[in-house]
Amino acid sequence: LPTVELGPDVSLCGAVSHVLDADNPGNSVLWSTGSQDQQLAVTTSGAYTVVVTSPHGCSASDEVRVDLHELPVNVLEDRSACITDPPVLDAGNPGASYLWSTGEQGRSITATSSGVHAVMVTTPAGCSSTFEVDVTLFPELTVALGNDTSICEGSSLLLDAGPDPGSILWNTGAVTSTMEVDQAGTYGVTVSNGWCSAQASITV
Repeated sequence: LPTVELGPDVSLCGAVSHVLDADNPGNSVLWSTGSQDQQLAVTTSGAYTVVVTSPHGCSASDEVRVDLHELPVNVLEDRSACITDPPVLDAGNPGASYLWSTGEQGRSITATSSGVHAVMVTTPAGCSSTFEVDVTLFPELTVALGNDTSICEGSSLLLDAGPDPGSILWNTGAVTSTMEVDQAGTYGVTVSNGWCSAQASITV
């Protein structure tokens, strides 16, 4: 009888194919797929059988199961946000298990600190991948124009919104850090760094 040994069942992560070898040169080979080649490239999970027949008509067979599993998919992207509204990081891949660098084990976490956050995602088939996401949290902004006040007619008051964090806009249309007013009214300002913003107003 021919000797046929396809080896133990195979379970692979991230592989798109696996080659089975009948390893019987000089004998005829017939796979369950219909192929008669010595080697069979498997691209679909399932059980595969090979029958090897010697020139004398003696046959032997073997069967092996091949499982090809997909790796988790990275759905994370680097995030920037205001520290008062931290982003939620969702690792995706429904049905998987998760382990974040913070120790949390849920599918999603709230990133409350800047830096690189990593997560290991493991599919139900046991295939794991680790993904990283860089989070940048910008500090909260504050702005104060003081209490409502009165000034003498003919005089002026200098309003100061503080250091420019990136963008300053007064309700008069001015975009400078300071503004001199000599008319009665309510003056408001909005400051922003692109992610965090703050507002203040004063009545003169």
